[in-house]
Amino acid sequence: MTLPDPFYSRAKELSASATGENRERIIDVAADVVRVLEDQPGLSLRQLRAAVRDVRGRCSDGDVDAAVVYLGSAVQRDPGPRSSHRHTLDPVLLPYDVQDRLERDR
Repeated sequence: MTLPDPFYSRAKELSASATGENRERIIDVAADVVRVLEDQPGLSLRQLRAAVRDVRGRCSDGDVDAAVVYLGSAVQRDPGPRSSHRHTLDPVLLPYDVQDRLERDR
């Protein structure tokens, strides 16, 4: 029996309801998640949250979680040690608006 993943339930709500400023914020955080995973593939969720916070200065766990959900299948979650998950990136599957944000910021 698998328990519900609280990471997904809260993040899906935030990601799905994102409009206007919230949507732009999630896209900004998603772009930073992409940059972090390009530099450091295989991070656990805790490490990913901390790395994004380091890049942005400050960022809530909920925003990072929502950004990971927003990135969808571009972020792969593989089993890691002690029930953690390792996150890697498939850049081919990035949403177009995140690709645009990354290009604009370069």
